[in-house]
Amino acid sequence: TASIGLSESAQKIVDSIVSELNVTSARISMVDEKENVLRTIAMNQSPEMLKSVEILGKPLAQLVVPMDYKNNIAVTAILEKQKKVTGNMLDVLAPQATQEKADEIAKTTGIKTILIYPLMLGGKVLGVLNIGMAKREQDLSRAEHETMEQIIDVVAIALDRARLVEDLQTANDRLHELDKLK
Repeated sequence: TASIGLSESAQKIVDSIVSELNVTSARISMVDEKENVLRTIAMNQSPEMLKSVEILGKPLAQLVVPMDYKNNIAVTAILEKQKKVTGNMLDVLAPQATQEKADEIAKTTGIKTILIYPLMLGGKVLGVLNIGMAKREQDLSRAEHETMEQIIDVVAIALDRARLVEDLQTANDRLHELDKLK
């Protein structure tokens, strides 16, 4: 994360989670405090996940949820600062999808369970990590549960550092512009 931006870091993280944890999907959404929305910034790029974006009919950048929309379980996880679990794809796609589209996406991807982890650093929630699996949560082994719980803090730190690097680069670019104007 020291040399790449937030989106690139998030993409590397979701790709690693899918390959290393052998799960179906991973998606990271970050809180945009300026617009008070939850914005998807990365999702694994498997053929099934790309098909799910096609079913939604919206590009990844448009997967935005207002932070006051409490029918989205990711927003609820952030507000309550605790992990959530669902078997209904609509819970993570609302208001961007209908139940019919959510069911079609679940069938296309084979996702039966979605774990939603708030990404917190110092008590502040940065966003959420959604992990989609082809099995139920109760079918996970103890080791799988522990591994998922342990990676959450690491993911939050990595994303925070990537965002800091991006912010510093932006500030540095602005200083160079001001210097030229001077």
